[in-house]
Amino acid sequence: MFATNKVWNDISQHLNYQMSANAIHTFVQLGRHGILERLGVRKEKSVAIIDPIAEFENYNEYEEFSSENDNYMPKKNFIITLSAEEWQQIQPIEIVYKLTKCHQNSRSYLVLPKGAWTPVLAEHFWIHTELPCNLSFKRAKVYPIGQVFIKVIGRCSVCGSNFEGLVLQRPAENTKVLMECTYTGNFLEKHNNKKRRMVGPAKEKAAKLLCENGISSQSYRELEANRIVKIGAPEPAILPSGNALRILKHRNIENKKRHKD
Repeated sequence: MFATNKVWNDISQHLNYQMSANAIHTFVQLGRHGILERLGVRKEKSVAIIDPIAEFENYNEYEEFSSENDNYMPKKNFIITLSAEEWQQIQPIEIVYKLTKCHQNSRSYLVLPKGAWTPVLAEHFWIHTELPCNLSFKRAKVYPIGQVFIKVIGRCSVCGSNFEGLVLQRPAENTKVLMECTYTGNFLEKHNNKKRRMVGPAKEKAAKLLCENGISSQSYRELEANRIVKIGAPEPAILPSGNALRILKHRNIENKKRHKD
């Protein structure tokens, strides 16, 4: 049953609004505290016909990173402003899941497009913080109704600092989008030079300049450094290493050779 169904609002009203309609829907859909068994309902199994609804940058089981210790850690609050063009690139899309129950053929969700949003947010994170943290995004959830439209969770793979980004309202068409961000943890400690994996548009951009335009790995690094790194700032995790660029170029050339054969 969709989160927009009136029944969730009716239940919330019956509970004197102690839980929101969206929270009740999530509670039931996830079967928390054995609610489905108590209601005499079997949780339906579904088979995805496309990629999972949340994009993970590593494939470990998701865990909640925030803790009481965060209250005593250094914290940065900042607002990411996504241009209308960037939002067009990463805005939520609808995906469909095929269900095994005969009376329900499919279920739809809103998700951020895989591979597109993480490089964009990582670059904005660097621009605002100039921290060498290697930010790995653990999940991004879209809530069609509720107090928050999008919630993004991430973590530095080096220092373990926690990132949370919130888009509070569904944006209008062709407008800038604001994401309220909080970054908490030991981000002031010394970091090793660990790099982010190139994915999506960032990978495509590098491959095009290296293979089609014929620039060297070093030249690409210099171009990107001039674009995003200020004098005196540490080297960002989003700036790919020369070795990663050489491997990317080699693989793209080999792929083109195989396609010709």
